[in-house]
Amino acid sequence: MKTRTFWTYLTVITALTAGGLMLANHFWTNIGRYSTLGWISLAFFVALSVTMFYLGKMTAGSDKSRLAFSNTVLGLVIGKMILSMLIVFTYAQEVKPESKHFLIPFFAIYFIYTIFETWFLMKLSYIKPRLP
Repeated sequence: MKTRTFWTYLTVITALTAGGLMLANHFWTNIGRYSTLGWISLAFFVALSVTMFYLGKMTAGSDKSRLAFSNTVLGLVIGKMILSMLIVFTYAQEVKPESKHFLIPFFAIYFIYTIFETWFLMKLSYIKPRLP
């Protein structure tokens, strides 16, 4: 996958997700009260996608070990889960939300970016190793 293609898709997905988040915050007061977590989540998953893309691209064509890409993806997925739980836990401890509706934007964004990350990592997995 070309870097330009990645940035184009990331921009479109982020714009659509941000628009959906703004609409949800406006029309559903239960979600709007906790909009900060949605924006934090959006920034986190955009930054994580960029990190995953560049680390994946760097290791996908590695001539040292074909397992480098698999190890990178596994490490990033585990790190993503741990950091996601940490974000939700910290937010819940600091804000002490009255209802569980604060999780809806977080999991919607998590789901959207997980699909996107899976897609571009699958594309990166087809890169042939560089030969010396």
